[in-house]
Amino acid sequence: MGIMLFLPLTALAAFLVGLDRRGKGRILAFGFGSLATAVWLWVVVALVVVNRPF
Repeated sequence: MGIMLFLPLTALAAFLVGLDRRGKGRILAFGFGSLATAVWLWVVVALVVVNRPF
């Protein structure tokens, strides 16, 4: 379950780096943060569907 903690931290780090950069670096950082967030969301949804905690 480490991925549930790692990916949000990665997304947050990429977002914060994007705030500091300019040009292509900013776009890449925001894009990576968005991608990490999307992957994390899919993983969480898959885990909820498989485990059905409620």
